[in-house]
Amino acid sequence: MKRLIGITGGLLILLVLILALIPASRDEIHWQLVSLKKETGGFEEYLKSWPKGRHREEARNIIDSLYWLEATDSATIQAFERYIESYQDGRYLSEAKGSLDSLRWHEAKTANTVRGYLEYGRRHPEGRYLKDAEKNSAALRANNEVFRGALKTGTLASLNQFLKDYPGHIKEAEAQQVVKEIAEGRDVVDLISEKKIKVKAKGNSIRYVDVQLRRLIEYPVTVRIPVGTFFVSNRRSTQNMVATNSSSVSLADSDWHRVSVSTACANRPKNIPGSGDSFTIRRSPYQKELTKLMPVLEEARVDFSIHQAAVWIVTDNADYNDLGVLVSGFGGFGPRVIQELDATKAMQICVDAGIDITRKAIWRDRRRIINGLEEEEVEIQKRSIGKPFNQIKLESLEITGAKKWLEEHR
Repeated sequence: MKRLIGITGGLLILLVLILALIPASRDEIHWQLVSLKKETGGFEEYLKSWPKGRHREEARNIIDSLYWLEATDSATIQAFERYIESYQDGRYLSEAKGSLDSLRWHEAKTANTVRGYLEYGRRHPEGRYLKDAEKNSAALRANNEVFRGALKTGTLASLNQFLKDYPGHIKEAEAQQVVKEIAEGRDVVDLISEKKIKVKAKGNSIRYVDVQLRRLIEYPVTVRIPVGTFFVSNRRSTQNMVATNSSSVSLADSDWHRVSVSTACANRPKNIPGSGDSFTIRRSPYQKELTKLMPVLEEARVDFSIHQAAVWIVTDNADYNDLGVLVSGFGGFGPRVIQELDATKAMQICVDAGIDITRKAIWRDRRRIINGLEEEEVEIQKRSIGKPFNQIKLESLEITGAKKWLEEHR
């Protein structure tokens, strides 16, 4: 019995010893296997499985060396960045930072832009090449050739790239202005005064002016001819004209470009412009009111007589007699075109545009205009024989509405 108990106790002790030795054996076996393959992943798996294993320090050193070897074999910015991020206390950390410094400097020098040098300085505030980066940045900011290169290409993309690559350049403000000129356009008067474009404006009729434009600069520009642009006749006997619609012309090359600008005359008694008349382009003294008036006129879609009456009320401060110079006959003779109803509609449009009609000369003639409307209403009834009833009714209602509006605004 005692012998049986002794054998059993020995077996238990042996079992305990075997169980105690198994983890160490498994650790060793795992280590031997990964050591044979010598792969980064294998050593990382060993550390994961045996965080307190007998070979943990050796595994870490080998992984460090393998990642460093991978970085030096690749010799790229991304590879050294990976090493630095993964091994903040790695044995090759100083060498990795030095290599990264050199590679980023090479990248900045290859790009040779202010942005590139600034990026180098931002990433390496104590870099070996910081003084060179600052020196090169200063030289590039004063270099006109990089700006001229962007201008020569003459596209929004090239100029925006210049602004992106050369912040703080001595031509930065000029480049921003050029971008605005290409993208948004500039007022024709400003471009003429700055000698950036050449313009020829010729007479066409009472409704249009022919304008030819050519750029004098080396890059494209969009020319805006806004509502209210004033065309001053070079002959005293010929009417000045005012743009009634906005026009825009893109000067992508150095050729002459032509646009027909919708206009109305701005001084009544003079001759209608012909092809032999030329104009100087200026900013209209009435531009503020005309800018308010023209969109309302366009939306109203009225006849030319009403359109012209509204313009004259603004540009000439025309009264009802003044509006009578627009006649239908050849050579300036014939019945007047702008009658009482047209005058009333023109006044209504001015009011809708936010123009104070009570300060205009036409307002003094409102009683006379009302009387004329009443006479016109009588004439419509006299002419009613043979005319459709609906047409008579429509004409009468239109006159009645005009009278009512004038009465309400007295």
